[in-house]
Amino acid sequence: MDAIEKRNSFLTIAVALALATAVLVVASKNMIVDLDLFHELSLARQIDQEGLMPTKDSFAYTPTIDKVVHHEWLTGVFLYWLCVKLGGGSIALVACKYILTIGITVGCFCYARRNGCALHLFATLAPLALLVGGWIAFTNVRAQAFTLLFLVMTFWLLDVDRRGGRWWIIVWLPLVMIWGNFHGGVVSGIGIIGCYGIAKTLEAYLATRSVAETFQSIRYLLLTGIATAALINVSPYGTDYVPYLIRAIRLPRPLITEWDPIWATDVWSVIAIYLITLGIAALAMWQYFSGDRKTNESFKFSAGLRTNDSKDQSPFVNLFPIMAVGLTAYLSAKHQRHGSLYAVTWICLVPPMLVGTSVDQVLSQMWIKYRQPIMIASFAFAIVAIGFSINNRFWQLQIPSQTSSVDRKEVLYPVGPTDYLADQAFTGNLMAPFNYAAYVSWKTPTVKVSIDSRYEVAYPPGAVEESVAFYHALPGWEEQLTNYPPDVILLPQLAPLAVNHLETLQAMGWQPHYRDQSFLLLFPTGSSLPIVDRSTETIVGTFP
Repeated sequence: MDAIEKRNSFLTIAVALALATAVLVVASKNMIVDLDLFHELSLARQIDQEGLMPTKDSFAYTPTIDKVVHHEWLTGVFLYWLCVKLGGGSIALVACKYILTIGITVGCFCYARRNGCALHLFATLAPLALLVGGWIAFTNVRAQAFTLLFLVMTFWLLDVDRRGGRWWIIVWLPLVMIWGNFHGGVVSGIGIIGCYGIAKTLEAYLATRSVAETFQSIRYLLLTGIATAALINVSPYGTDYVPYLIRAIRLPRPLITEWDPIWATDVWSVIAIYLITLGIAALAMWQYFSGDRKTNESFKFSAGLRTNDSKDQSPFVNLFPIMAVGLTAYLSAKHQRHGSLYAVTWICLVPPMLVGTSVDQVLSQMWIKYRQPIMIASFAFAIVAIGFSINNRFWQLQIPSQTSSVDRKEVLYPVGPTDYLADQAFTGNLMAPFNYAAYVSWKTPTVKVSIDSRYEVAYPPGAVEESVAFYHALPGWEEQLTNYPPDVILLPQLAPLAVNHLETLQAMGWQPHYRDQSFLLLFPTGSSLPIVDRSTETIVGTFP
C-alpha cells in the first residue's frame, strides 16, 4: 500500500469513527427507560398469564373504550420475553437499543453508498439528519425505533425494484404484517410504498404515453398494494385494527409536546436545522433536474426504466425521492415526533441526488485539499464524543425518581410511591397523572389507575384533558374526585394542585401518608397505613 492509499485509509477510519461516536453521543443522551414501555410490558405479562389477547382494558378503574386495540403489543411481547422471561433485564434492553441504532444508521449509510454517495458527501450531511431526528430515534426502547428500522428496510426493498428485481415483494408482505403488530408506524411504510407506486406510474406513462402499457408495467405494484391492504389486518385485532389507525392518525393531541408542529418548539436550533435540510433537499432536486450533475449510473434509472442517454432522460425520471422526502418533511413539520421519519428518509435519498453535482465536486475537492486537517479533526471529535458518552453512562439505563435542580422538565417515575404501595400490598384505585401510571401498573399489578400514557388506545376523548385539568387545579378539579373516586392520590410535588391546593385536599379528607422529594401519596383520613417520609433519601429505580 503506497502513502496516498494509507492516508486515504486513515481518513476513512477517522471519519467513520467520528460518525459512529456522534451517533453514540446522541443515543447516550437519553438512557431513561421510555414511559410507553411499561404499559407494553404490562400487557405482555397479561397475555403471558392468560394465554390470549385481551380486548377489554384491565389496568384502569376509570371508563375506557369498548375494545382496546394496542398497536404496539408485539413490541411489548418481544421486549417482555427478552428482558423478563429470558432474564436479560436492563442489559438486554440496552443491547436492543444499540442493535436497533446500528441497524438504522448503518442501513442508511449503506443505502446511500449503494446509490453512489461517497463518504465525503454522506459524512458532511449525516450530522444534520442526526440532529433533526436523533432525539426521538434512539430511545430505550420505543416502538418507533422498530418503525425506523423497517423504514430503512423498505427503502432497500424499493431499491431492488428500481433495479428490476421483483423478489422484494415476498419480503415486503410478511414485513408489513410484522411491522403492523410492532407499531402503528406501519402507515409510514405504506405511505412510502404509495409514493413509489405513484412515481412509477407517472414515470411509466411519461416514457410510453400509453395507458395500457403503463398499467402493464405497474400491475404487480397494484397487486402488491391490494395484498398489503389485506395483510395489515393480520393481527389479534383483525378488522378493528385499520379503523383504530385511522382514528389515531386523525386525533389531535394538543397536550403532548412531541405532537406539536415543529414551529411550536422553543429550541430554535431544531427549526434552523430543519430549514437547512429543506434547503439542501431543494438544492439537490434543482441540480438533479437541471442537469448540473455527472451521470450516476446507480441512481439514474427508476421504476424499471433505464435511460442510457442523458439527453433522452425525462425530467420526471426518479420522482420517488422527491415525493418521499416531501411527505416526511410535511409530517415532521406537522408533528415533531416525525422528525425521525424525515431524518431517515432524507439521509437515504438526498445525498444520492447530489452525486455528481457541483456540490459534490466542491466537497470532494475540499476533502482532498484538507485531508489531513479533516482526519485530525475527526479523530479529535471521536475522542471527545467517547468522553461525553462515558460521562452519559451509555451502558446504563436510568429510571429517575427525583427532580434535579437543573432540569425541572425531566422525565420522572414514581419509584418511591410504587415501592410503598407494593410494601403495603395495597389493592385499590390510584388517581395518577398521565406520565406516571404505566410504571405503577407494571410494578404493582393489584393497583388500578385513573389514566396512563396509552391515550387513544384505551381512553375515550376528553379523559386525558380531565386528568391534566385535575393536576393543574383548573376550575372544577374537585369534581374528578367525585366522578372517579380513588382510594389513593399520587401527587407530584411540583404539580399546581400540590403547590396551591394541598391544604384544600387535606380539608377534603385527604392526608399524606407517603412523602419523598418528588411525590406525595394521599389517603383518606382514618387510613391505617403507616406514614413514611423519605424526603432525605436518594431513591433509585430498577429495570425491569
